[in-house]
Amino acid sequence: MTHSIPEDKLRLIAEMDKKIGEFMQKRADVVNRIIYETSTLKTGDFVKIYDGETYVCTGSVIQPLFLKRNGIITYRVKREDGEIFTNENYRLVKI
Repeated sequence: MTHSIPEDKLRLIAEMDKKIGEFMQKRADVVNRIIYETSTLKTGDFVKIYDGETYVCTGSVIQPLFLKRNGIITYRVKREDGEIFTNENYRLVKI
């Protein structure tokens, strides 16, 4: 069985969705600013990539990332061969 929802209720839902969307965008802006200000490496920085003490290759930072579950900042990196990865298991050294 289906039935319609009154127009005024639909408008209320639409207004709430808009306000929630605006709030989520503001939250994302604040979180991104905190991540960028806190990160040691910045977008565009060139890095040497190590697996433990073993040199792997060079690359560049694409984006600092916040891992909420771990409460840490990690980085999305583009290796010199074009592969993109997250460095959770690698050590990065700024060149």
